[in-house]
Amino acid sequence: MHKSNLDEAADLSLKVVSLSRPSSFSGKIEDVHGKHKEFSAHVRIIAASHFLPFSIAVSEETPTEPFQWKVSRRSGHTAMYAGIRSLSDNPNADCTHVGWIGNYKDLKGEEHSCDDLSHESRTNICKELEKHDAVPVFVDEATANGHYEGYSKQILWPLLHYMSWSDSNPMKSAWWDCYNKVSKTFATAISAIYKDGDIVWIHDYHLLLLPEMFRALNPKATIGLFLHSPFPSSELFRSLPNRKEILYGMLGSTSIGFQTYSYARHFLSSCTRVLGLESTPTGIDNMGNMVAIGVFPIGIDARQVQERRSLPAVQTKMKNLRE
Repeated sequence: MHKSNLDEAADLSLKVVSLSRPSSFSGKIEDVHGKHKEFSAHVRIIAASHFLPFSIAVSEETPTEPFQWKVSRRSGHTAMYAGIRSLSDNPNADCTHVGWIGNYKDLKGEEHSCDDLSHESRTNICKELEKHDAVPVFVDEATANGHYEGYSKQILWPLLHYMSWSDSNPMKSAWWDCYNKVSKTFATAISAIYKDGDIVWIHDYHLLLLPEMFRALNPKATIGLFLHSPFPSSELFRSLPNRKEILYGMLGSTSIGFQTYSYARHFLSSCTRVLGLESTPTGIDNMGNMVAIGVFPIGIDARQVQERRSLPAVQTKMKNLRE
């Protein structure tokens, strides 16, 4: 890809991230959402996160398989989901969300793994989520546990937050294998729906290997990665056994976004000291491919907060607090 084409792709990818971050724009709430009009041409965005922002439960209409499903909003990760959801306000952007669906709830409200569901029941999940512009990724329970509860939570999360992992709970090689396997599963799932010209937008530390894996399948893709967590100093990051694999995985992106300048600077320093790559304050030369680096402070859905604070129940609580 020529440098001019790469610069254009990076600019578009960075614009997607900045437009989904209301706090990065000063002005009225209406003005923030008006910035989405900056997309002059139609664009399709495929957002990938570990979890989909939806939970599924068996419908009362189908007590036995094949099941029909009810879809509800998943709690947690509010800022990330709000940022992705805000792109739907743009008439020139279509956004499809790809992620793990997790467990499902039966008619008694008890959770179960999707491992043993029939093909028909899984197909019905896909059809129901398609109504919400979402594509589920199915991961077996053992792999999902090793990926999320293992490598992501026991190794990456403490490291990124300046906490050393406990000697009593050392890293297991199976956790790393699961982390790899989940990223490959996501790369395959996204490739199945990807079309030339789409922007792939990957979120957070659960999927740091995904940019490189997806680019191996789609060399010309525009790939954005946003890290919602901190990024530690190179001195601490170098203690990670799989540090090179993680960095090269991230550098499969066209552009990478961080919440603060210090996090971006730590990443640049790690790429220089661990991988020996040349960098500038705004990019990294990854063996001839320039990867853009940007800073986008995370925000909240200000309009939704304004709407909720106007609800009668909230107004009553505000009144009681004032008294």
